[in-house]
Amino acid sequence: MPYQITIYPEHRLVHIKHSPPFNIEEVYTGFQDLFANEDFVQGFNILRDYSTVDVGDNWDFTRLSSTATARMNEYHNRISPCKIALMTKSKHDFARGQQARLVLDKRPNEVTRQAFMSAADALTWLDAPSDLLD
Repeated sequence: MPYQITIYPEHRLVHIKHSPPFNIEEVYTGFQDLFANEDFVQGFNILRDYSTVDVGDNWDFTRLSSTATARMNEYHNRISPCKIALMTKSKHDFARGQQARLVLDKRPNEVTRQAFMSAADALTWLDAPSDLLD
């Protein structure tokens, strides 16, 4: 599996760790797998961990603003309200993560995204212990 899902119920947090090579379809299958997990509760915050992959053109503006927006709206209804931290490994991917935030955060009171290059910063923003993944 190109990703691993770990749920920390005591912190109301889902950690989705992606492994190379990354494909945008993992985002959607990851949500489907999450919804099938009996430990998931709507409203848990989500850490999408891309720290070991190159997202490349998977977060291309055209793709995000067309097909991704429609698909993500469906998932927002099943995860909100929550925060989603996008943890990246490079400045390029960080910029793409910020681009994803701008395109996909159409309902900021329900789902809010933020890109990070540090696990500690992402976890703090998600109201989880900054050393949770150590």
